[in-house]
Amino acid sequence: MLMKNLKIISLFTVVSSLFLLSGCTSNQTIGGNTHDLFTKYEYGDRWKTLVDDEVVAFGKPTTFLVNEPKDAIVIAGKQYSYVLNKGGSDFFNLISQLNPDDIQLRQDLNFVSPDKDSHHFTGYLKFSYTPSTGSLNQRETLLFKQYGILPCDCGEATEQNQHYIFQIKLEGNLYPVVENLDSLKPLSKPYKVRIQYYQDKREKVTLSTQEKLTRLPLVPFTLAIDALVLPAQIMGISYQP
Repeated sequence: MLMKNLKIISLFTVVSSLFLLSGCTSNQTIGGNTHDLFTKYEYGDRWKTLVDDEVVAFGKPTTFLVNEPKDAIVIAGKQYSYVLNKGGSDFFNLISQLNPDDIQLRQDLNFVSPDKDSHHFTGYLKFSYTPSTGSLNQRETLLFKQYGILPCDCGEATEQNQHYIFQIKLEGNLYPVVENLDSLKPLSKPYKVRIQYYQDKREKVTLSTQEKLTRLPLVPFTLAIDALVLPAQIMGISYQP
């Protein structure tokens, strides 16, 4: 009889332990460190899109922008303007000295912002270069080095493919849409620009993406730009007449 009771107690202890363990696991999964089963939390880390826009044109500001370099390049979007204060002018200077038939942008413009309330962004512009001779000559190599444009470790930059993949780091700030947007010659094919930020979701999310956009500390004035026309070959697109 004693042995039977011991077996029952032992079995009850094991089942209870399993129940408690599973209860703790569920508790942590739902409530995190709070151990609150009745509080709703969104869990996990992920990239959130802050801006999803379409490029209308590339250009230079018609007036000097405070806290921006004189050679800043502007990406004019339908919703916002993206003023590049690093990397943009180097890219334009480079392509002006190379055959545009040999250059093509690889993808849409994807930038990263440090947080949802920042107007600063960084990213990389990737493009392929296919020299007519099949390999880079000394002049081309020096040009890329001069502007700090480095080969991209993308697994594609091989002489067998007869093209090289490069990337240039871009940095800039978000501004309101340019005031002369309607007068700019638009691209005939959509070209996207996107800004994302890394969100730690162990918090209550109370604002929608649109609400976060309205809180961005944009510079409170409009700007106009003189359009810079990228050769159609570079973007794989053409410009509307």
